[in-house]
Formats: sequence, structure tokens, C-alpha cells
Amino acid sequence: MLAVMQGPKQLETWRTGQKMTRRVLADQLGIHELTVFRWERGIRRPGQSLMERIRDLAGVPVESWFNAPRGRKRRAA
Repeated sequence: MLAVMQGPKQLETWRTGQKMTRRVLADQLGIHELTVFRWERGIRRPGQSLMERIRDLAGVPVESWFNAPRGRKRRAA
């Protein structure tokens, strides 16, 4: 059972709970493992089609795992 947690770190929690490496997950999704790393760190987030594929693999809604806004943070002027 998944712990109640939001944010991109939840992907890593799920993945490691499945004894899955970033490379294995990336291979299943047809992407580079660095992309998975960036998702887990909140640097990037997957597009809708990849999010759906992750949801299918995880068996749970994953939209809240990636709810951070896209893009770079703006500096205060």
C-alpha cells in the first residue's frame, strides 16, 4: 500500500517499493533514465500520455505526484 504523500518524491517511493531501478522504469516507458531522475526531483514532470502510462503501471492515480507548476521559478526583481 502506498503512503499518503504528494509530490514527485512519491514516484521514487513507489518505484523503490517495487524494487525497480530508474533504468527499468525508463525502459518500460521508453524514455531515458535521466528523465525519471528529473521527475523524482521535481525538475520536470511528465506529459499527459506518460502520466497515464505511469498510472497504468502503478495502478493508482498519479496526477498529484506531479502537481508542481512547470517551468522555472522567477527571481524577484
